[in-house]
Amino acid sequence: MRLSPLLTLLAALVAVIVVGAGAARLLQPPRPLLSDASLSLDHISPNGDGTEDATRIHYTLNRNARITISFRRKSDGAEYAFRKDELRPAESYQVLFSGVVNGYTLPGETPASEIDARLIPDGDYTWMIKAVAENGETAQTTGNLTVSEADSVLPTIQDFSVSPATFTPNQDGVDDRVQLNVYLAKKATLTVYLENAKGTRFYVPERVEMRQPGEAGAHHFDYDGGVDNDVTPPPDGQYTLVAVAEDIEGQRVRRTSAVTLKDGGLPQVEIKAQTSGSTVTYGTLPFTQGMVQPPAGVTSTQARLQLTQGDLLTFKLVVYNYGNTPIRTLGPWPGQVYEWDQLSAKYADKTISKSGVWRIGLMCETAETDFPWRWAIGAPDALHKVTDDKGQTFYYLNPGESATVWGAVRMSSLVKSRNPQECWAALIHEDVTIPPAQSHVGPIKVELIAAP
Repeated sequence: MRLSPLLTLLAALVAVIVVGAGAARLLQPPRPLLSDASLSLDHISPNGDGTEDATRIHYTLNRNARITISFRRKSDGAEYAFRKDELRPAESYQVLFSGVVNGYTLPGETPASEIDARLIPDGDYTWMIKAVAENGETAQTTGNLTVSEADSVLPTIQDFSVSPATFTPNQDGVDDRVQLNVYLAKKATLTVYLENAKGTRFYVPERVEMRQPGEAGAHHFDYDGGVDNDVTPPPDGQYTLVAVAEDIEGQRVRRTSAVTLKDGGLPQVEIKAQTSGSTVTYGTLPFTQGMVQPPAGVTSTQARLQLTQGDLLTFKLVVYNYGNTPIRTLGPWPGQVYEWDQLSAKYADKTISKSGVWRIGLMCETAETDFPWRWAIGAPDALHKVTDDKGQTFYYLNPGESATVWGAVRMSSLVKSRNPQECWAALIHEDVTIPPAQSHVGPIKVELIAAP
């Protein structure tokens, strides 16, 4: 029987491959799993002086394997791991070794910080590079190394004070920031960040005061979630606040604390426009002390008001929280009547800080100060009440909610050269800003008629 030419050709090719493979095996036998393992220096003095601070480790893997690099001190047999059972593909490798290994503690030692990386003590060592292949094959190489004059003082974080444990970065003036005080035992690079359960980091800048970054001594960190720079803060949730200090030799320590972020967000609030007429409704009333009811109806955008000197200019408007974070406010409450020369501080609750609260202010051209008359952005029954663990009560306009604000000023001052004068409303973020779009709302001309 005669074979076809195609089958004959295939058989010949298989024979050539088999013979070639056998010849290659004879000419070039399998290479060892680990080769060319060495250290460039057999003595190092890791102290940051630029002389023999590190040695270069070199090795070649000819097959995929897990690598362990360790150092055993000859005087007591203590072993220190530089790399521990780490998977590496077949390749040549080199890495600088400055005497820093995985963190460890000395007998009887109770360090103030968690140690991530640390210099091995001065002494004579046997180094070992060990490889374990996927099929269980092993190989190792050893040699000698001496370490002396090491700057083994750790960059310990001696003080780590965090306050408060729960912060609300929303510019309401209550626990807006988390504060961190750190004290470094020696010069080191200091890094601070918030980390969530997924490992996402949010870095915290240092507030430069007496100490420069990296100096030994006291350092202060102040984190507002980015809100002060109009950046949306991280999502609400549980975080770990981490401080890491690393010195020039590569020794690294850390301190951590659990913190909670809640009610975070950029405050977004506005004076809401009416369906018709001016955004602000104005009216007049005979003078009365105490509280007034809001004016009814709407006011034309072209309207001018005329009232007798000494009567009340009344107003009404609606505030809307269109953001995703609560908006804090503080009295005087809607309906409050002001004399011309009275300021909002007369009626405000002085036991609670006004910084960060939102208020409605009324301004007239002849007023002696900016927006001297101010009101909370809603009546107490229209707001959300929160009482803290100190017994202080705070009032908030929640996201998606609106509240009505009204009040009155006694127009007792008549300046002939500015009659009529313009009056208007504004939305004020106390000690923070007056948003430009909310700084001159519902202007109206007001003319006073001299009293008999």
